[in-house]
Amino acid sequence: MSSLCHHESSNKNRNDKRQSTTSAMNMILSSCILIGWFGHIIICYYLIRAIHNSLFRTISTLTPCILLTCMTCQNLRRFHGCSILIVAICWLTSIRLIHLTIFSSKLPITFQSFLLKIVWIYFPILPKQ
Repeated sequence: MSSLCHHESSNKNRNDKRQSTTSAMNMILSSCILIGWFGHIIICYYLIRAIHNSLFRTISTLTPCILLTCMTCQNLRRFHGCSILIVAICWLTSIRLIHLTIFSSKLPITFQSFLLKIVWIYFPILPKQ
């Protein structure tokens, strides 16, 4: 009887360790994905906008957007309010990056204005004049 109780408690300890390891890995992965989005925004402004070949500029913008969106949305619950919001944020960020990097690459804008145009989707605040 005591060996059965010991076996159950050791299984519970293993499950707790697995869950804590899994949640720690998810937090690290979430941080890496967020850093990836910020890095892609910076790379789009400083490197990709300067590329003259429009096909290469399009591929260089779309590929990371697709990968980051897939990585961000892969473990979301279906038809959950937060999941829908996260998917919408990914799509809106991708659409804005595509617009600013591919179609508006000739317009001279500062990094601050580039960033504000992306953030404006979520916080529609106009800068003071």
